[in-house]
Amino acid sequence: MMRWLAHGLILTVVLSLIGCPSTPTAKWANERIGFTRAPELGGTDHLWIMNGEGSGQSQLNLGADKNSSLTWSPDGNYIAFESTRDGNLEIYTARIVDNGDGTYSAQDIQRRTTHSADDSFPAWSYDCALLAFSSNRANPNYHNIYQLDVNNNNLTLITSGNHEDLSPSWSPDGSKIAFTRQMGMGHERFIFTSWGPDRIFD
Repeated sequence: MMRWLAHGLILTVVLSLIGCPSTPTAKWANERIGFTRAPELGGTDHLWIMNGEGSGQSQLNLGADKNSSLTWSPDGNYIAFESTRDGNLEIYTARIVDNGDGTYSAQDIQRRTTHSADDSFPAWSYDCALLAFSSNRANPNYHNIYQLDVNNNNLTLITSGNHEDLSPSWSPDGSKIAFTRQMGMGHERFIFTSWGPDRIFD
């Protein structure tokens, strides 16, 4: 996921790709890209979809504003995203429908988290059954990684302690979760396995 600010435009770029290609392919122009756009600096965020080469930009109607951090499910049928429509950051999902005219619709919009804390950085597992995300629900001063089962909304705490654990990302086989942990003034990358988190590089 890439975030940048240019001329009052905030973008979050996430590719809808199946598998893990190491280099761009000829299919790049046909891939769908989801991004966050604010009409002006400090404006309200909206989610958009466009083709890989930038054409076909279509704003998604998600029933409310203040949506960001779109991420595709591996099968390309769903998105997860953050929204502050209810006053604080929560995780939502929606099914994406191609209208056949260069636009897309969001259907089956569901709020997945219902806590007064901030829930952010959603990430799909390879089989679309789980979402990992970051939350400060255990301690308002720190964030930990949680796992949510999208079939029943059951939550599992993945990391714990007084850390800033952010930006989870699943391994292709679903057995590991990589995430960023803030250490002092810097960040270090960790990977969580069944025996606990290990630092993989500084």
